[in-house]
Amino acid sequence: MFTLLVVLLGGWCLVMALAPQVVHRIQASGYRNPEAHEPAAWVLVFTRIAGIFCSALVFLVLLPAAIDRDMNPVKDEPAPLQTTDTIFTSPPRTPKCLLDFDACGDGFLEYD
Repeated sequence: MFTLLVVLLGGWCLVMALAPQVVHRIQASGYRNPEAHEPAAWVLVFTRIAGIFCSALVFLVLLPAAIDRDMNPVKDEPAPLQTTDTIFTSPPRTPKCLLDFDACGDGFLEYD
């Protein structure tokens, strides 16, 4: 599943690198008059450079890591904490004063 997300990200980066006009057409579709929205030449160059950098990063670094992660799942995961079994293992402590009034000489509660 992680590999699929990385491939989709890489595809978008390739669109940025090969056809930066598509990116700006998608952005212009939010305007009332999309034909009037025309990016400057430097914006297209910057989008192309960012797409090349992003594609290189995705396909050279993230994709091999994603394939390795999906092919070799982690087997040495720690066991989840068992909180429900360990909470009530000790017997409840009862104060001596409630059972024997002479045990509380000073008026303080003493526990077993």
